[in-house]
Amino acid sequence: MNDAGFVAHCLELLASAGPARSRRMFGGHGLYVDDLFIGIVIGDRLYLKADAASQPAFAAEGCQLLSAMTQVGSKWVASVGNPRLTVQAKVETFGFKRVITGPTVEAVRLKLQDLLERGATLVQDAELADGVWTAVCEKT
Repeated sequence: MNDAGFVAHCLELLASAGPARSRRMFGGHGLYVDDLFIGIVIGDRLYLKADAASQPAFAAEGCQLLSAMTQVGSKWVASVGNPRLTVQAKVETFGFKRVITGPTVEAVRLKLQDLLERGATLVQDAELADGVWTAVCEKT
Protein backbone atom coordinates (compact mmCIF):
# COMPACT_ATOMS: atom_id res chain seq x y z
CA MET A 1 0.00 0.00 0.00
CA ASN A 2 1.23 3.49 -0.81
CA ASP A 3 2.08 6.00 1.85
CA ALA A 4 -0.27 8.91 1.17
CA GLY A 5 2.36 11.25 2.60
CA PHE A 6 4.94 10.11 0.05
CA VAL A 7 2.47 10.58 -2.82
CA ALA A 8 1.70 14.08 -1.50
CA HIS A 9 5.45 14.79 -1.26
CA CYS A 10 5.94 13.73 -4.89
CA LEU A 11 3.04 15.94 -5.98
CA GLU A 12 4.58 18.89 -4.12
CA LEU A 13 7.85 18.36 -5.97
CA LEU A 14 6.06 18.14 -9.33
CA ALA A 15 3.85 21.20 -8.74
CA SER A 16 6.49 23.58 -10.10
CA ALA A 17 6.11 21.86 -13.51
CA GLY A 18 2.35 22.44 -13.65
CA PRO A 19 -0.88 21.22 -12.07
CA ALA A 20 -0.01 17.86 -10.51
CA ARG A 21 -2.46 15.15 -9.46
CA SER A 22 -2.49 11.46 -8.65
CA ARG A 23 -4.84 8.61 -9.46
CA ARG A 24 -4.90 5.08 -8.05
CA MET A 25 -3.72 2.49 -10.57
CA PHE A 26 -1.90 -0.85 -10.67
CA GLY A 27 -1.78 -1.06 -6.87
CA GLY A 28 -0.08 2.33 -6.70
CA HIS A 29 -0.70 5.95 -7.67
CA GLY A 30 -0.23 7.29 -11.20
CA LEU A 31 1.22 10.81 -11.27
CA TYR A 32 0.15 13.40 -13.81
CA VAL A 33 1.37 16.91 -14.63
CA ASP A 34 -0.92 18.95 -16.89
CA ASP A 35 -2.96 15.74 -17.37
CA LEU A 36 0.11 14.00 -18.86
CA PHE A 37 1.06 10.70 -17.17
CA ILE A 38 4.68 11.08 -16.04
CA GLY A 39 5.22 8.33 -13.46
CA ILE A 40 3.90 6.03 -10.79
CA VAL A 41 4.43 5.56 -7.06
CA ILE A 42 4.38 1.94 -5.93
CA GLY A 43 5.03 1.39 -2.24
CA ASP A 44 7.81 3.78 -1.30
CA ARG A 45 9.32 4.04 -4.80
CA LEU A 46 8.80 6.65 -7.48
CA TYR A 47 9.13 5.52 -11.11
CA LEU A 48 9.31 8.25 -13.77
CA LYS A 49 8.89 8.11 -17.54
CA ALA A 50 11.92 9.24 -19.48
CA ASP A 51 12.64 9.89 -23.12
CA ALA A 52 15.82 10.38 -25.13
CA ALA A 53 15.95 14.07 -24.17
CA SER A 54 15.25 13.67 -20.43
CA GLN A 55 17.14 10.42 -19.68
CA PRO A 56 20.61 12.09 -19.45
CA ALA A 57 19.23 14.67 -16.99
CA PHE A 58 17.71 11.90 -14.86
CA ALA A 59 21.04 10.02 -14.92
CA ALA A 60 22.88 13.18 -13.82
CA GLU A 61 20.53 13.35 -10.79
CA GLY A 62 21.40 9.78 -9.75
CA CYS A 63 18.34 8.05 -11.21
CA GLN A 64 18.67 4.44 -12.24
CA LEU A 65 17.53 3.30 -15.68
CA LEU A 66 14.90 0.60 -15.06
CA SER A 67 14.10 -0.25 -18.67
CA ALA A 68 16.04 0.25 -21.87
CA MET A 69 15.00 2.91 -24.36
CA THR A 70 12.12 1.45 -26.38
CA GLN A 71 10.23 2.91 -29.30
CA VAL A 72 6.53 3.38 -28.61
CA GLY A 73 4.83 4.76 -31.69
CA SER A 74 6.91 7.72 -32.82
CA LYS A 75 8.56 8.25 -29.39
CA TRP A 76 11.43 6.58 -27.57
CA VAL A 77 10.76 6.07 -23.85
CA ALA A 78 12.39 4.45 -20.81
CA SER A 79 11.61 4.11 -17.10
CA VAL A 80 13.88 5.54 -14.41
CA GLY A 81 13.77 5.51 -10.62
CA ASN A 82 15.47 7.87 -8.19
CA PRO A 83 16.51 6.10 -4.98
CA ARG A 84 17.11 9.42 -3.22
CA LEU A 85 13.40 10.28 -3.49
CA THR A 86 12.24 7.05 -1.90
CA VAL A 87 13.41 8.17 1.55
CA GLN A 88 11.28 10.80 3.23
CA ALA A 89 12.12 13.39 5.81
CA LYS A 90 9.71 14.08 8.67
CA VAL A 91 8.73 17.63 9.65
CA GLU A 92 7.56 18.47 13.16
CA THR A 93 6.40 21.92 14.22
CA PHE A 94 7.22 23.34 17.64
CA GLY A 95 5.81 26.86 17.92
CA PHE A 96 7.43 28.79 15.08
CA LYS A 97 10.23 26.25 14.60
CA ARG A 98 10.13 23.34 12.18
CA VAL A 99 12.44 20.40 12.84
CA ILE A 100 13.21 18.23 9.80
CA THR A 101 14.57 14.75 10.50
CA GLY A 102 15.43 11.84 8.25
CA PRO A 103 17.77 8.91 7.63
CA THR A 104 19.73 10.63 4.82
CA VAL A 105 21.17 14.10 4.38
CA GLU A 106 19.62 14.21 0.88
CA ALA A 107 16.09 13.65 2.23
CA VAL A 108 16.50 16.30 4.94
CA ARG A 109 18.05 18.86 2.59
CA LEU A 110 15.39 18.23 -0.05
CA LYS A 111 12.60 18.96 2.44
CA LEU A 112 14.54 21.88 3.95
CA GLN A 113 14.99 23.42 0.50
CA ASP A 114 11.26 23.08 -0.14
CA LEU A 115 10.45 24.87 3.14
CA LEU A 116 13.02 27.62 2.45
CA GLU A 117 11.53 28.20 -1.01
CA ARG A 118 8.15 28.64 0.68
CA GLY A 119 9.52 31.44 2.87
CA ALA A 120 10.97 29.69 5.92
CA THR A 121 14.23 30.96 7.45
CA LEU A 122 17.17 28.62 8.07
CA VAL A 123 18.08 28.23 11.74
CA GLN A 124 20.37 25.16 11.56
CA ASP A 125 21.59 23.32 8.46
CA ALA A 126 21.51 19.52 8.30
CA GLU A 127 23.63 17.81 10.95
CA LEU A 128 24.06 14.15 11.85
CA ALA A 129 23.33 13.29 15.50
CA ASP A 130 22.81 9.77 16.85
CA GLY A 131 22.33 8.37 13.33
CA VAL A 132 19.56 10.84 12.41
CA TRP A 133 19.99 13.83 10.11
CA THR A 134 18.34 16.97 11.55
CA ALA A 135 17.81 20.55 10.32
CA VAL A 136 15.80 23.42 11.78
CA CYS A 137 14.01 26.32 10.14
CA GLU A 138 11.58 28.97 11.31
CA LYS A 139 8.14 29.62 9.86
CA THR A 140 7.50 33.07 8.48
